[in-house]
Amino acid sequence: MQKPKQIKNTEKPKQLKSTEKNNILNTIEKDKILKSAEKNNQNLLSGNIAFEGAEGPERFGGIAKVVKDNKKLNKINFGDILIINMTSPRVVEVFKKIKGIVTDKGGAGCHAAIVSREMGIPCIIGTKKATQFFKDGEFIELNTIEGYVKKITKADYNQLLKAEKKQLKEFVKKEEKELKEITKTELEKKPNSILWFKDINKNDVGIVGGKGASLGEMSSIFPIPNGFCITAQAYEKEVLSVLSKVHKILKIDVNDQKQLEKASKEIEKLIIAVKMSDELKNNILLNYEKLGKGMLFVAVRSSATAEDLPEASFAGQQATFLNVRGKEDVIKYVKECWASLFTERAIYYREINNFKHEDVLISVVVQEMVNSEKAGVMFTVNPVTKNYNELLIEGSYGLGETVVSGQVTPDSYFIDKKQFIEKKTLSIKQKNIAEKTWGLFRDENGKNVNKNIENPNEQLLSEKELKELTDFGIKIEIHYGKPMDIEWAIANGKVYILQARPITTL
Repeated sequence: MQKPKQIKNTEKPKQLKSTEKNNILNTIEKDKILKSAEKNNQNLLSGNIAFEGAEGPERFGGIAKVVKDNKKLNKINFGDILIINMTSPRVVEVFKKIKGIVTDKGGAGCHAAIVSREMGIPCIIGTKKATQFFKDGEFIELNTIEGYVKKITKADYNQLLKAEKKQLKEFVKKEEKELKEITKTELEKKPNSILWFKDINKNDVGIVGGKGASLGEMSSIFPIPNGFCITAQAYEKEVLSVLSKVHKILKIDVNDQKQLEKASKEIEKLIIAVKMSDELKNNILLNYEKLGKGMLFVAVRSSATAEDLPEASFAGQQATFLNVRGKEDVIKYVKECWASLFTERAIYYREINNFKHEDVLISVVVQEMVNSEKAGVMFTVNPVTKNYNELLIEGSYGLGETVVSGQVTPDSYFIDKKQFIEKKTLSIKQKNIAEKTWGLFRDENGKNVNKNIENPNEQLLSEKELKELTDFGIKIEIHYGKPMDIEWAIANGKVYILQARPITTL
C-alpha cells in the first residue's frame, strides 16, 4: 500500500557525513541506555527496530500473543502483538490481524523485517528471549523509536490507545484537508470514469488512489506496463444504491471477531451483487480492448484514496488479482476490488481509529501483466538503518506478490548508493542469498501456479540487473525528491517498474 502524500525530503546531502556520525553515536548511546534499563527494569526487553510503523504514533499498546506452536495462530485477534521466535511464510496470514511483531531472533534481512516493511507492521526483532519473557494476554508497550517492549498495566494500555488515536486523528485531519483541495481542482479537469496512465499525475490521489496516481506520474518517464484506472468517483456512483445497507451492517462491535467476519462477508456479497451500469461496463471493456485486443493478461489492482493516509495502516488491506484475462473476468475482479474496501482488517482499522467509512473510496487499476521470471522490491534508502547512502534490493523467482506478502524469504542486496552516483560503479556492501525453493508463475492456461526452483541457493540477480535496478531506483528518487519504496519485475531480460511510493518512516 502506497501513500502519495506530500512528504518533506529529509535527505541533506551536504550534511550527510556528520548526520551519519551523529546517528551512529546516538545508536551506541541508546543501546547503552537500553541495556542499563533492561537490567534495572524487570518489565522491559530491548531489541532491534525492523520497522517503525505508520507516521504518527511511536509507542503502541497491545495484548501479547505468545506463539510457540503454530496451532495457536488461529487464536490471534485483531490488535494483538505477535511474540514469536521467528516468523516464516507459514504464519504470514495472521499479519492481517496483528498490530505489531516481536521476535527472539533475526536481522535486517530476516522474514519478519521484510514482511513488516511490506505490510506496514511495527516490528522489533532480535530480543533473544521475548517468547520466554512475556505471557499470553499481558498488556505490553511496543516502542519503535527507542527499540524496546515492556509489560504495562491495563491503565497504561488504555492511555496508549487514546494517545495513538489522537496522533492518527490529527495527522489524518491535516492530510484529508490537503487531499480534498487537490481532488476538487483535479476533478474539474478530469471528470471521466476511466483515465489512462498518460492522463494521470501524482496529484490525482483523490480520483485514482495512491497506486494509480504514482503509475500515471511515472508512465512517461520509466518502463511502466501500460494501463488505465477506473476512478473512485465511478465506484461511488455504482455502489450508491447499497451504501445505506453497508453502513447499517457496520454497526457492530469490531472487537467481536465473529461479528466482524460476518459483517465483512455480508458487505462483500452486497457489493459484488451490484449490477454494474451498462455505461461503465462498456467503457471498461472498450478500454480493455484498446489495451490488448481483449485477450491480454492484466493485473487488476485496488488503489484506495485512503492510501495518502498513514501508509502502514492501510498496507495489504485491499485486493490485487494477477493474470486476469477476458472481458468477464476483468469485470468480475473490478467488483472484487471494490468489495475489498471492506475486508475485516480495513473495517477494524477504520473503526478503531475513528475514520469514517464513507470518506474512503477506491479506484481500480487495470494494467498490462508482466510475466516475470524474477521480481521484488527496492528501497532507495536502507529502511532499517536509515542510511541514505545505501539502497536495498530484495527479490525472488516468479511474481513479486510472494515477496510483498511474505510467502518467501527473498535474496537481499545492500548497494553502496553514494559510490554508484559518484562513479557509476556497482559496489555490493552486503548480500544475503536465501533458499528460494519455489516461485509463483503463470502457466500455459493463464493460471498462477507454484513451481519448484531447480537451484534454490543460487544468486537471483546478475551484476547487470543489479546495476539497472539501482539506476532506476536513484532516478525515481530524484524525480520524486524523496526516498522511495519500489516494486520491480524482470521479464525476457527487461526490467519493469510496477509501483513506487514514498518511504514515510525515515
